[in-house]
Amino acid sequence: MAKTLNEAQITTANARSKLGDGEYPRRLDADAAVWYRKGKRGGVWFARWRNWGPGANYKQAPLGPANDLNDKPAEGLFTFPQADARARQIVAQARQEAKAAADGPVLKVRPVVEAYIADRDARDSRRKDREVRSDAGQRLRRYVLGQDKRGKQEAIPGAPLADVALHALKESDLLSWRADLPEAMKATTKQRLINDLKAALNGAFVAHRDRLEPTLPAIIKHGLKATKGDDDEAVSVARDNQILTDAQVGALLAAARDIDSEQLW
Repeated sequence: MAKTLNEAQITTANARSKLGDGEYPRRLDADAAVWYRKGKRGGVWFARWRNWGPGANYKQAPLGPANDLNDKPAEGLFTFPQADARARQIVAQARQEAKAAADGPVLKVRPVVEAYIADRDARDSRRKDREVRSDAGQRLRRYVLGQDKRGKQEAIPGAPLADVALHALKESDLLSWRADLPEAMKATTKQRLINDLKAALNGAFVAHRDRLEPTLPAIIKHGLKATKGDDDEAVSVARDNQILTDAQVGALLAAARDIDSEQLW
């Protein structure tokens, strides 16, 4: 594409109005371009990029209809800058997915969390010298993986987060998962759950860093960091638990006086 692509003036509505029917490219990089196709019913944008994996030599994806009236944003229409930005997103995602597929089976949140649960269950079982289910596993099954129907207990569907591929994980995926947690959940329980999920995801990055984007730890950090509301509630709970009765305060003061007397202070 780099040697044969003949770029056209398609960056403004005025420039596109002077073109005849046909397809006109504008380079994104050496192996990708945003294209403008002009027809009798107007113009449309699409992206095309070189495919280094199996299949056709090139792949393409539609972007949307062009705003050929002016260069101002309009609902349902794309100016050149908007089409260019969208094309870059699509090409970057396609390349990311192609790389992930070439590296082997796609890593998703579900198997990563399952592996973490197995490790925690095994660790707790060794400590108690009998087979047990860890608290971490129970929390993650309930609020991430989902659970099958058991007796009178209804089935719990898995969170959408469980089916997200790690190479495509976004901060918004983690924030949406947090927002869907029950409002009545205690702050301490929520923080333990978040810490468990964070440990599972960070562990997966360490084990598969050659297959994952170097930005993943930052996404995990910011997507699962404690919010101000969580902090305030946790502090409130801690302070409530620290309140002593008048009798307890009196007993502590009396004990302190006895110690002072014994030590001749």
